[in-house]
Amino acid sequence: MKINDAVRYRIKEICEEFNISLHALAQNAGVPDPTIRQFMQGIHDDIKIKILFKICKGMNMSMIEFFDSKIFDDVDDD
Repeated sequence: MKINDAVRYRIKEICEEFNISLHALAQNAGVPDPTIRQFMQGIHDDIKIKILFKICKGMNMSMIEFFDSKIFDDVDDD
């Protein structure tokens, strides 16, 4: 699995865990809704680390907690 797909999966997992929509996630993170939606839909293949940091902060989690998932164990570097 590619890193961007793993990040998408983890964001989806977090939304399901906290029972929130992508819109609510964007609001909590203080990130424009289209930024998250376009990444999640694959329109943009990369997400800035600054945006990912805001997502984590908005969910009261650290970057370590975000990446502490088995999904990242088999990530390709392509």
